[in-house]
Amino acid sequence: MRGVSLAALMLVSTYAATAANAEDQYWRHETVKGFEKYYTVTDDGSHFIIWCEPARKLAGATLDIDIKGQGAPARETIKIVLDRAAFDMTADAQGYVKSECAACADRSTMLWKKLETARNLAVRFSDERYSQFSLRGVREVLKNSPCAPARTS
Repeated sequence: MRGVSLAALMLVSTYAATAANAEDQYWRHETVKGFEKYYTVTDDGSHFIIWCEPARKLAGATLDIDIKGQGAPARETIKIVLDRAAFDMTADAQGYVKSECAACADRSTMLWKKLETARNLAVRFSDERYSQFSLRGVREVLKNSPCAPARTS
């Protein structure tokens, strides 16, 4: 990451996104210091962010979710519900979900594919904080991503 920590990058970008995207809850895409950022923001300031390092594709993806400005509890389970499919993912020591292990990468692939087809997205942290997120525009934003999982025919 050459001098820039991903955590610092996420923190700065998250606060900038809050002000910039309050008008709509559409999914957005930005490139920030070589990382691809796919995200949506709720009216209460909650964020659902997928960070991706293009050279590593989905294996380099990190989920950065906060609810009302507070990140996920460290080393606890985050439940992500897309329509009727539930994904239990474990946060690391900083509250992020990484896809570096084989099982983690498989869950990330399933989550990514479900994001492209789902109608509803909700997140619940282990401390019972809960938020619903918009999926407006998510298909268009994720469609041509270098981080998208390989398509199967």
